Amino acid sequence: MRALDSRDEATLPGYDDGLPGTMTHAAGLHSAIAELARSVYAESRPHPEAVLEEFALLASTHIHDVTHASVMLLAGKRGLRSSAASGGVPHLIDKIQEETQEGPSVDAMKDHRTVRVDDLTEESRWPRFTEAVLSQTPVRSMLCYRLYTDIHDWGALSLHANTPHAFDAEAEQAGHILATHTALTLQAVQRNRQFRSALGSRDIIGQAKGILMERFDIGAGAAFALLTRLSQESNKPVVVIAKEVVDAKPKD
Repeated sequence: MRALDSRDEATLPGYDDGLPGTMTHAAGLHSAIAELARSVYAESRPHPEAVLEEFALLASTHIHDVTHASVMLLAGKRGLRSSAASGGVPHLIDKIQEETQEGPSVDAMKDHRTVRVDDLTEESRWPRFTEAVLSQTPVRSMLCYRLYTDIHDWGALSLHANTPHAFDAEAEQAGHILATHTALTLQAVQRNRQFRSALGSRDIIGQAKGILMERFDIGAGAAFALLTRLSQESNKPVVVIAKEVVDAKPKD
């Protein structure tokens, strides 16, 4: 997957080419995604779930007939968890899917496809999920998109509406656009966190090496070899051993 550029926009519903009758509905969504992306990249330590909350809000405010939206992520033995939502109703729907282990978001993640639900009152694919949603929420239509990039499957973005047959082709395409950028931004945030974690690990290991070099009058290579041996003997990561060495150094 890749970010959309100006060549893509000309083929998407909502692209305004200046011709009479051209739909402009998605223009606000494009602008909102761009603004959110700029704000995320401007932060030094953006939190993934806070970013996902913002994308869920974009769906409910910029895609026609979307009442609620949520993001579920693949995680742990159960396979999924509710991560972000535009309100209490989508969180409840995600919780029902977690508990029943069935539903459109589960299928979107499992089968790597977009799942459309036009009318829950006529739905038969997920009996336990459908019964619970109909009895506990006003939601009657759903669109669920797999969230993925070329290197990782993240989960699913779900759009909800309180009326049957709420989503037209334009809304479905807008959802695809939002799902694409949600996954790409989530990947960028994750890489940022991993990079900063790596920098922190390198720094703490460097401090520990310096302490060992001074304490035992050894070279850098020997100090790192000592950290590695202690890591193997204690079955702890090198960075954990390094932090213990730094923490154990008497304060001046």
